[in-house]
Amino acid sequence: MQGIVLLGGYGSRLNLFTRRVSNKALALVYNRLVFEYPLNTLVRAGITDITLIVGCRYAGNLVNVIGDGKEFGINNLNYVYQKEAGGISQAIYLAKKHITKKCAVILGDNFFEMEILDKVSSFEKSDKGCGLFLKEVSDPERYGVAEFTKTPDNIHIYNIEEKPKVPKTNNAVTGLYFYDQTLFDKIENLKPSARGELEVTDLNMMYIKKDNCVGYGVEGFWNDMGTYESILETANFVKNKNFNLSYNINAWDK
Repeated sequence: MQGIVLLGGYGSRLNLFTRRVSNKALALVYNRLVFEYPLNTLVRAGITDITLIVGCRYAGNLVNVIGDGKEFGINNLNYVYQKEAGGISQAIYLAKKHITKKCAVILGDNFFEMEILDKVSSFEKSDKGCGLFLKEVSDPERYGVAEFTKTPDNIHIYNIEEKPKVPKTNNAVTGLYFYDQTLFDKIENLKPSARGELEVTDLNMMYIKKDNCVGYGVEGFWNDMGTYESILETANFVKNKNFNLSYNINAWDK
């Protein structure tokens, strides 16, 4: 599988930092930077052919830090610049010319404790076109909320409701998605939402309505590092659990 990491967007919830200092992806989370955690989620799973979608102010700072990606375990790295934020699906579409097989898409502020290698292997072998990662949360009204049936071998998602006032479950759709090669054709047929964006929930529902989506449960700690509070929470987890990435930080000193 190939990978897409979405590092664009305005980072408006971190306005003081993103307006005055740098890109949100370069905020410090204990002893590492925001972007390192989602990037390493893919690399740990053997996904090392990666396209980064960068944009907005200070995108150049991010490129300067990541460089050719070799020190982060990336074998083949492409950059695509996103001029304006137009929704997650719009950002994914920018990677079209670089993606030739099944791919994993991860939001650039999502932290996953768990390893996904077994999920990658399972999806590569399956005939499903979409894989979504679900996590029980205490505030599901902030997320896309999945309705599903579950067996010992499968999570069958049959609906997603975006930020419902009265959630039917407490299972949020996290910022990690698996897709097949029909991904970009589907995005071309999306209509902008009421806020003028191409929504990832609408994209995922295209697969779900065709019974072409599988769910995976997220084990361990998960967070989206989009607020100062969630960055602090993640930093405390990393410190207290001694959570390590798959490459040596001393490589930066060479």
